[in-house]
Amino acid sequence: MGIFTNRPDGYLVDDGDPMNLIIPYMMRSRIESQIYYKYHIPYDTISEYIKSKRRAGIKITFFNVLVAAIQRTMSERPKMNRFVAGRRIYQRKSFEVLYVVKDSLTDDGNESVARLEFDDHDTIFSIAEKMDKTNQALRNGKENLEDKAILLLLKLPRFMISSVFAIYRFLDYNGLAPKKAIQEFPFYSSIFISHLGTIGGDAVFHHLYEMGTSSLFLTVGRLKKQPYYEDNTVAWKKSIELAFTIDERICDGYYIIKSLKLLNHYLADPTLLEQPLKETFTKEEKENKAKHFSLMKMARDKALRKFSGYITGRYFRDKDN
Repeated sequence: MGIFTNRPDGYLVDDGDPMNLIIPYMMRSRIESQIYYKYHIPYDTISEYIKSKRRAGIKITFFNVLVAAIQRTMSERPKMNRFVAGRRIYQRKSFEVLYVVKDSLTDDGNESVARLEFDDHDTIFSIAEKMDKTNQALRNGKENLEDKAILLLLKLPRFMISSVFAIYRFLDYNGLAPKKAIQEFPFYSSIFISHLGTIGGDAVFHHLYEMGTSSLFLTVGRLKKQPYYEDNTVAWKKSIELAFTIDERICDGYYIIKSLKLLNHYLADPTLLEQPLKETFTKEEKENKAKHFSLMKMARDKALRKFSGYITGRYFRDKDN
């Protein structure tokens, strides 16, 4: 951990398209870099899957299916699990999802942020079990370290609170933020999900947080009927709206769209999530992948040398004049 090495939560990305690596210096904030994508997913297939599992005595919810599909997608499409910090791009070391849990659906109900970490060994069944245990613990009033830290911090004068955050932002920018803080603060995750449909709300575009490293925010809308054009006719089907906000600096638009198509593939057939993800790369594919990254790194180094030479030459020309 340090200014010139990896962060506790990510590995430095130093290969790839040189333009992608320089973009964080041009587009310096997440608010400036966020893009929006909204679409509906058919619900009937997911509903039938949930019913079939419950008939077999297995409790699965739509939210379980969604989280499992996102986890599988980001495992297969790792660039979606990147983030920008300190003007650098990092590959996150793990997949973590955050979402809000209310202890009661009332105006006075307390909110807690659930944090769960999954890996390639997880299936929809293990994900559902972990989510259920976490939800129950939070609803039963189990106070997490995040809540305790906030309550303690709020006892300080305002200028001290501002100073604490200024120091923390400096440490985080340089990759020196404490690992414990990264694990507890609700601003570090692969994706933050807000299921507004559970309270009768529609999907809205939520902003990204400048603090932390979350590059994706997803809101989920309520169940409603939408028109689908099939076989020269319009059919009204039950669907759920998804609204993504994404930091476009983590990867290009082609990669994002292809990743969302893969997500749709898993949502259309949740049975694919019942088995753990397996590596399917052949030896030849691995060699080609390594060769590709080597060539991209050479191209990046050449571009940076050219850019550095241009700046240096311009400086001395201006100085001579």
